[in-house]
Amino acid sequence: HADMADTQEGAGKMYWIDAAEKKIKRANTDGSCIEDVVVDLTSPSGLAVDCSNSYVYWSDLVDKTIRRARLDGSDQEDVVSGLKSPSGTSLAIDETRVMWTDLSLRQVLSAWKNCSSEVPEV
Repeated sequence: HADMADTQEGAGKMYWIDAAEKKIKRANTDGSCIEDVVVDLTSPSGLAVDCSNSYVYWSDLVDKTIRRARLDGSDQEDVVSGLKSPSGTSLAIDETRVMWTDLSLRQVLSAWKNCSSEVPEV
C-alpha cells in the first residue's frame, strides 16, 4: 500500500509498507532515493500520511495497535492499543481523528490523533 505526502519535510515523497521486510519505506516520487522510515514492525498493514502535521500512521494486525511516527520515523507512539482486529486496508485520517475498520466487530472506528484514550463514534 502506498500513500503520498507533500509537506515541506516530506515534499515529493511516496510512503509505503514493505510487508516482506516489515518496514515503512519512502522514496522520491520518481522512485529514487528509497530509504527505510520505520523498521522492526510486527505485522504492518494500513498506511495513511498526515501531511498537515507531518506524521505517518499505520495499523499492526498482530500487536493490535494503530501507531504513528514523524515522517522521518522519529517519535513513534501508539495512538490506540488493545484493538480486536484492525484492518489496515481502510486506515484513514482527517483533521482530528484516525479511522479504521475492525473485521471482528464489523465496524468503522476512530480515535483522536492526539493519542488520547477516548474512541469517538463514527
